[in-house]
Amino acid sequence: MKVGKWVFLLLAFASFLYLSLVPNFASDKEPIPIGCVVSLTGYLSDLAQDMVEGIECAIEDINSTGGLLGRQIKLFVRDDELKPPVGVRRLEVLIKKNKIVMHIGFIHSATAMAAQQTGEKENWGVPFMNMMSVPSLEGPGKLPSFGFLIGSSGEAYGLAGGEYTAQNLGKKAFLLYVDYAWGTDIRDALIRSIKANGGEIVGTIAVPGGTADYQPFLTQIMGSKADYVVFIINGTMFINCMKQAYSLGLKDKMKCVSAWSSAQQVDACGPEVIKDVTLISDYYWDIPYERNKIFVEKFMKKFGK
Repeated sequence: MKVGKWVFLLLAFASFLYLSLVPNFASDKEPIPIGCVVSLTGYLSDLAQDMVEGIECAIEDINSTGGLLGRQIKLFVRDDELKPPVGVRRLEVLIKKNKIVMHIGFIHSATAMAAQQTGEKENWGVPFMNMMSVPSLEGPGKLPSFGFLIGSSGEAYGLAGGEYTAQNLGKKAFLLYVDYAWGTDIRDALIRSIKANGGEIVGTIAVPGGTADYQPFLTQIMGSKADYVVFIINGTMFINCMKQAYSLGLKDKMKCVSAWSSAQQVDACGPEVIKDVTLISDYYWDIPYERNKIFVEKFMKKFGK
């Protein structure tokens, strides 16, 4: 999973930078500065670290073959601390002080939206590449002219997952979701899809980002008459919730579903906790090119297990 998310980055990253920088940097030999503001603090830190490692590996590969336009690439990494105002402020410093010409980052959709709105208003003019796409970032008037999306739309998890669960796990669903754009967008898509496939929603619970104690919520869910519960949470939130659900015996009462899962989160839960849990996730594959194969081997040698 770790390699899959970023294996294509080397190709897209190099070609995008080349096309966007030719007019401005053909004769300049200073390093090309790019930025990455990402949530290295908080419950999404594991995913953020994956992102940084993938970008670093791509940059090392590009720089080892002469860089772009005869220039090396220099990466500036900053932590947004899972706080939109912090992320916007640190990105602005990178743009105005460090003169970055491109930004790759944002695990946290709320921070991504805040930065894009500020960038549009202040006319930053720096290309943004966001890891996660949700309906809140898509469509006319939402994604700025300088915005690019990497990965699947959050809405896709809900639409695909709702169809599967309603057809295979029962008709009555309970949803527990993290209360910001990523969680609410997947929630809305799940509700539409479950209802369209003959199911019904018997309850929903919103939890703040970073919630650690799920016992009160899980107790309420166990008291419902749901056939299954969908957990729309990620990072350490998912790990903590699933371990507590297992301890309370939730899986004996109803089926459990994760609306988004990574290999790291599954491993952290352990086989007993994750057994029989339905997991909704992206599907990634390695592009079958020789250069891509070399990149994957380098990445696995440095970061893989």
